Amino acid sequence: MLPLALIEIIQTTQGRLLNKSFLPKHIRAVSTDTRHLKKGDLFIALKGPNFDGDNFIETAMRRGAAAVIISRPPQQMSKKIPVILVADTLKALGQLAACYRSRLTIPIIAVTGSNGKTTTKEMIYHILSSKFKVIKSEKSFNNFIGVPLTLLAIRPHHQFAVVELGTNHPGEIAYLARMTRPDIGIITNVSATHLAGLGSIHRIAREKISLFKYLTPGGTALVNLDNTWLKEIPQYAEYKVVTFGTTPEAQIYGTNFRTDHKQITFRVNKRLVCRLPVTGRWNMDNALAALAATYASGIKLKDSVQRLNNFHLPAMRMEQQLVHGTRFINDAYNANPQSVSLALDEIDHIPVNNRKILVLGDMGELGEYSASCHTALGDKINRTAIDTIIAVGQEVKATLARLKKLETLKSLFHFDSTLEAGNFLKDYIQKGDLVFLKGSRVMGLEKIIPLGISHTLKDN
Repeated sequence: MLPLALIEIIQTTQGRLLNKSFLPKHIRAVSTDTRHLKKGDLFIALKGPNFDGDNFIETAMRRGAAAVIISRPPQQMSKKIPVILVADTLKALGQLAACYRSRLTIPIIAVTGSNGKTTTKEMIYHILSSKFKVIKSEKSFNNFIGVPLTLLAIRPHHQFAVVELGTNHPGEIAYLARMTRPDIGIITNVSATHLAGLGSIHRIAREKISLFKYLTPGGTALVNLDNTWLKEIPQYAEYKVVTFGTTPEAQIYGTNFRTDHKQITFRVNKRLVCRLPVTGRWNMDNALAALAATYASGIKLKDSVQRLNNFHLPAMRMEQQLVHGTRFINDAYNANPQSVSLALDEIDHIPVNNRKILVLGDMGELGEYSASCHTALGDKINRTAIDTIIAVGQEVKATLARLKKLETLKSLFHFDSTLEAGNFLKDYIQKGDLVFLKGSRVMGLEKIIPLGISHTLKDN
């Protein structure tokens, strides 16, 4: 049960009860989606560009909602359950989460950063869950909806919470951090992402660093000493700091990196060997951030390193699939200039029997910097051993234009849609090829893989 009585919910959200229905003593949980609502839940009718929760109030009632919170008076008043009117249902959700969080006593770890947030969160969860009852943000529930729902899902049996915080506009991290009040805050790194909303890398850094302002008294900030925008923080911090990185100056540091493109190996503080069954040099950085978090939580470094040896990446992060001699690497969850550059370095060194094919989608949310970032990507790609570029979208036209200007010897193809690219690829790939997919989430490049797999199955 959610330990908030309905009268408290009304007071917290500054709502108004529109009817005199029986007030339930307890609310089971909070739901914003009738597809997952269960009997006894409080339904909050959120609004968005493509949905209006008010249209699902009747459905919520049929499914057994204990009460509903709305922002528009209904045409027909329910006599079965309490109906609470508020000015803004999204704001009400955040108010409830902040109120609920103020009553929690378990340690809360908050993770933000330009890259690696979800993987770092999953690594922390993986380590802690071997000994404790841990709740985490599901998938990438890191926004104004996902963060409060994660907080409201914490129950008395939980011993840790790991919450991911995301942003693409100024003030969002501060809003979410004020709601979360983490005991441990992590910024994985700062790089050029969400430039359309945040404007510049200086503003991105300021936005991320605002997380530390809302640490609980005695809280700990985890600082990446390898990142230009973060490494000076320990000199001026007014809170406890644990540092991580690849420099021995850090409290948790990694050295002697090795990879065979099936796993990565590195030393932690010289004396411990970490063998991660993942690919990507950047995953050592994510692991160091996770180790710093669990170290700050009181877990022995040796135990955390050992636990990481059987960690597996979340879906669509360097996810590999070998089908009859053709290797697909799906890294299509998201893309920005830094993550694409690092991924290209990784792919460039993977041995193959035939061609390396890059399926490249648009890098989103770069605003006025989009053309220059996509153009610069052409220079990067031209220095790699990639044979074929299949570009999908409009922004990547700048990448192809740059490659053509460089008179590259690579094969270049462009398609407006993922489906068109997939239909081309299924007839283009050959046994021994490596097909690497990288693009922003909106591109949905993972839809290409079933087409390619069906072709390899047919031909074999």
